[in-house]
Amino acid sequence: MQPGWPQNFTRRPYAKVDFPKFDGGDPRGWILKAEKYFRYYQVPDNQKVEIASMSLEGEALDVFAWMNGEESILYWEELVKLLQENFGLAEFQNPDEYLCNIRQSGSIQEYRQEFSRRVSRVHDWPEHCLLGVFINGLKEDLKADVRIHKPRTVYQAMSLALQFESKLGPNKGLSKPPYLSNNRPGQSTPLTQHRDTKAATLSPQGGYTTTAGHSATAASVTANRSWESERQLRRDKGLCFRCNEKFGPGHRCKTPTFSLLELTDSREEVKQEEVGSELSGEENLHDMAEISFHAILGKSTGATMKLRGSLLNRQVLILIDSGSTHNFISTSLVEELGIKEEGVSTFGVEIENGDVIRCNKICRDVSVTLPGLKITQDYFPFSLGGADVVLGIKWLASLNTVQANWKEMFMIFYLNGKRYKLQGIPSTSKQEISDIENLIVAPISKASARQRAGRAGRVRPGKCFRLYTEECFINEMPSQGIPEIQRSNLVSCIIQLKALGIDNILGFDWPASPSPEAMIRALEILYSLEVLDDDAKLTSPTGFQVAEIPMDPMISKMILASSASGCSEEIITISAVLSVQSIWISLRGVQKEMDEAKSRFAAAEDLLTKQTIHKGHESAGLYILDTSITKDPFLTSR
Repeated sequence: MQPGWPQNFTRRPYAKVDFPKFDGGDPRGWILKAEKYFRYYQVPDNQKVEIASMSLEGEALDVFAWMNGEESILYWEELVKLLQENFGLAEFQNPDEYLCNIRQSGSIQEYRQEFSRRVSRVHDWPEHCLLGVFINGLKEDLKADVRIHKPRTVYQAMSLALQFESKLGPNKGLSKPPYLSNNRPGQSTPLTQHRDTKAATLSPQGGYTTTAGHSATAASVTANRSWESERQLRRDKGLCFRCNEKFGPGHRCKTPTFSLLELTDSREEVKQEEVGSELSGEENLHDMAEISFHAILGKSTGATMKLRGSLLNRQVLILIDSGSTHNFISTSLVEELGIKEEGVSTFGVEIENGDVIRCNKICRDVSVTLPGLKITQDYFPFSLGGADVVLGIKWLASLNTVQANWKEMFMIFYLNGKRYKLQGIPSTSKQEISDIENLIVAPISKASARQRAGRAGRVRPGKCFRLYTEECFINEMPSQGIPEIQRSNLVSCIIQLKALGIDNILGFDWPASPSPEAMIRALEILYSLEVLDDDAKLTSPTGFQVAEIPMDPMISKMILASSASGCSEEIITISAVLSVQSIWISLRGVQKEMDEAKSRFAAAEDLLTKQTIHKGHESAGLYILDTSITKDPFLTSR
């Protein structure tokens, strides 16, 4: 037995396997076969280079002899690196970036083969990141169809894409030419206007081959005819247009569907031949960005990490999120620091639950500073509830290989030859939220001031004295009052919409749209109550149970939780008292007497005090107004 061989080594009784030869070209296939050979024959590490070097021929042997003469190559990893640097394909010198840039230009089968080829070069990518890259590289119409069905794995996304392609025909995705993003309304300018063009498709070797292109008009007619025939077939069978279930009064699709945003206003169809080449990086960037639900709420999960940093000498909370495709910055922070915004063509920002928000601005070259590291990226302004800045896949992909431990909250990467380690901080929000609502004193509107002028109250004559100056009236007071929907707590409203199957909350057609911050705040509360899950869906059974109780969701959750503690009767009493106006009557000039009256029912907490009053009322006889309790001048009988 040779020195260095394991003591328990036993020769394989199987057929002899020859070590593969290598004389140049892409070394990946040879490396895979060599590693299989090493495992098959249980070759020790100190023997691998010696065995592999004997199979090198031609140019590969010359390179090995040259490099080994200058510095001995002792380890297999060193030999692999040497061959990859000298013979590897240029596009795979940075395999992570090369994978992120994949775009479909041919059939799904060709795209799947190219995707598999690129994936085989990267390591330690989580499934949801691979899924995001695969879907993002699909043609726009196929991308929308696949997204609607919410695949959880790359395999599911591939299967869905193949089904949609076979169902809609090979011309799917060629019905409309791409347009420039800066056209004026009513004008349409195709990116390319060549007559005899060919559509570029990826070859299995990674290059490009050309096939005859189809007319945009013909493709459009084919797609329209296909949809018309399918729609008529569904109408004849009584099926829903969106799903395959029977359609009838009150029908609701089991699989939710979402409407994606149009990129621009209405445009004319331009009858031009189309080139199937992929869009420029700028147009692709604005097709559809994705942000995770956790990034909006600022929650730490198994694939996110929070850091403290600074931006323009202001401390900011940074969330590194592998579930967001791009980088985002809080709109409130942009306004506070006066960060310059640049207008871009309108695009959609899709949240994990399917909500799509319009966005048409970008903040370019914004620098965020971490200890020992400066990050300069482009950011989309977005309403963020729990963080100031979100760094997504757009930034992570630029780091090439990243070693991340989400449990211990740290990540290690190399940049410009220097090693960096970012240590996360425990889950926190950019500001402490007390969950206590309060009323803020604010100026009334000009309309309210005019309505009250010349009378006291609403129906009786009298005098009205203005307690504000003319300057205040002109410069500070708003013209109209803020609609109630924009001032109210949206928690109850949103949970009712969720219960009705309306998931696109941020894109819902409100009569008077509340601010995104108010909606995000309501979503934060529902998420903390465990009424919504990670996908912003109602949880089962808690979420649906809370939605069925016609009370504030906080009180409803308290009632449901009381059964486990055996205090349902007391909690229901407290909930009933909290759901009405104050039980105390305020009278002027009798503060001492009021305090004495309250002390007779005093308990350790305000809620227990109200429970004591209610019990006393019940013991004296419910609804009997001549009892000792309801005779108290400071209590209302209601």
